[in-house]
Amino acid sequence: MARAVRVRHVESCVAMAGARDRPRPAGGRGPCVRRGRPNARITLSDGLLHLGARWPHFAALPCVLKLDSGAAITVKGRFRLHTGFVCALAPGARLTLGSGYMNYRGTIDCFADIRIGDRVAIGPDVVIRDSDNHALAGRGPATAPVVIGDDVWIGQRAMILKGVTIGDGAVVAAGAVVTRDVAPRSLVGGVPARVLRTGVQWQ
Repeated sequence: MARAVRVRHVESCVAMAGARDRPRPAGGRGPCVRRGRPNARITLSDGLLHLGARWPHFAALPCVLKLDSGAAITVKGRFRLHTGFVCALAPGARLTLGSGYMNYRGTIDCFADIRIGDRVAIGPDVVIRDSDNHALAGRGPATAPVVIGDDVWIGQRAMILKGVTIGDGAVVAAGAVVTRDVAPRSLVGGVPARVLRTGVQWQ
């Protein structure tokens, strides 16, 4: 049964991951800053959202979780946002998380709709955003949904930009800037990212 968690009480779901890694409540001196607006919600569908997770002997870094008015995060599985993350949702935005993790210093800027599937591994310093914030005249909307499928691996410092769908089992190389859809089980890399290999399978 799904549970809705008020943003100002988000530490209640973090506590399920263990007290040692638990950020302090909002207003304390802990490394995690949480800001919530009216009607902002985190919904756990039999899942767990672990904020500020860290590897053994890795220092805790400042984190930010910001949900504006009407924004919502839905967690369907067990998902970890590692220490140093910035996760910001604009008014009315929707972020859906399956299972997996985003490694340290990851950034999610959600202005409308970002969906991340199951068993997804996202490397350090990765940026995922569904908006350019500004649009060039005659070049289409500034904001478009981002969909990341199941079993996707995204390498360190890659950028996933607006309007992109990454198919199941795909691999995004370190430092790639993804501006177009990625077919399932394809390896892409470069700036902008292009297909380097097809039929890949990672472990």
